[in-house]
Amino acid sequence: MPPDRAGPVPGTAWFIYYRVAPSRSAELMAAARGLVAEACAAFPGLQGQLMQRPLPDAATGELTLMEIYHLPPALSAQDEAALGEWLSRRAQERLGHALAGSRHLEVFVPCA
Repeated sequence: MPPDRAGPVPGTAWFIYYRVAPSRSAELMAAARGLVAEACAAFPGLQGQLMQRPLPDAATGELTLMEIYHLPPALSAQDEAALGEWLSRRAQERLGHALAGSRHLEVFVPCA
């Protein structure tokens, strides 16, 4: 296992992944980058990035994109719920028309 170069990031992390048709990949990557930037501006302390699998799906050619959000440690449960609702709404507006399937959320917390 490679060393953790940046050190641990405190708090909860959300990993949201979805597939994109190859013909729409440039459009969707730009929209997803905008979504991540907009989320970080709207929720102070939120850190986000967009990543992709290194290779497209062998059968379909689809790319898998992943939005990663590191939530601020002091984020209340109410604000976390508001963030989730905001992201769902804005993702549907920005990305929903062109996704190859649905968005999937995985939540991770730091190890004890």
